[in-house]
Parts: sequence; C-alpha cells; structure tokens
Amino acid sequence: VLDTPAVPWSQGLALEEEPIRALASRLMTVAAVQEREPRRRIFLSRRSGHRGLRNEKALAAIARGRGLEVIDPSQLSWAEQVRTFAAAQLVVGAGGAVMANYVFMPPGSYAISLISDALDQFVLPAVVANLGGARFRSIVGRANRDLDRSQSRLHWMHGDFRVPERVFESELDLILTELT
Repeated sequence: VLDTPAVPWSQGLALEEEPIRALASRLMTVAAVQEREPRRRIFLSRRSGHRGLRNEKALAAIARGRGLEVIDPSQLSWAEQVRTFAAAQLVVGAGGAVMANYVFMPPGSYAISLISDALDQFVLPAVVANLGGARFRSIVGRANRDLDRSQSRLHWMHGDFRVPERVFESELDLILTELT
C-alpha cells in the first residue's frame, strides 16, 4: 500500500488474497481461537499521535450506551487481539494499524471505520475486512484542518478529525438494527 496522495488508493494497493487468508487462518490457530461465533460488539479506543478522533470519548459513551464494549487494543496482547476480532459481530473504531485485524473477523460481521474526509477513498480497510468475509462501512468525519491550511496533503491526510455525534448515533443504530 502506497502512503502517498500522488497515486489513487485503488491503484496503490496490491495484495494476494489466498496467502493472506492462509496466514490469517494459521495465526488464528497460533492464537488459540476456539470459535468464530460472532457475538461481541466492540468500540475501539485509539491512542495515537496522529489521525486522532478528537471526540472519541463522546462517541465511546454513545457506543457504550448501546451495549458495545470499549476496548483499547494497545492494551491487549497480539493473541488477545486476534481472539477479540475473531469473536466480534461488530467492531467500530478510528482507522489505524489495528484495522489489519479485520481479516480475523467472522463472515457476516461488521467492521466500521471512523475516518476523516481526508481518507474517505482509502480502500485498504474494506479490502482487509472483505478477506475475512466481514461487511465494511465507514463513517466519515471532518478533518480538523482544511487542506489549504495544512503543511502538505500527506499531513492533512494524517491529521485529527471529528465524527459528528448525531451522524455516529444514527449510523450505529442502523447497523445495530441490521444485526438484530
């Protein structure tokens, strides 16, 4: 995956599906995944120096109020992360490296990425979710800084953002209705 705005996302992505699926299967065995029964509903808390979700606490409170567990994956071991995603019916969270775990999600589950409008065309999370059979959606928020006020396009793409609480609430309710 090329991390550059000079190449459209769809042209900067290349992967071989079967080796990735085989690797994911092997990693689930190593992580001692016992079952892939999707029942957990999770909101991912993200601690990062860039692409920060500025209103994460408010969104986490909304998610918690709808029965989602709030988890900080950086506090989990690698194997715990694999088992968590393998048992997830729904995972909601800001984009980042943790999205590689979408590949462990069971078929029919939902991966929801909270992203900035600067990254709304980024296809990698959807591709990774699809590899495991998860459905993918993104909820787009607004970058905290306009492109013309940023140091560079790359800096803008990796900048902080906000997802409006009402939009999040509405989208989450729709997804939860689909899961019941």
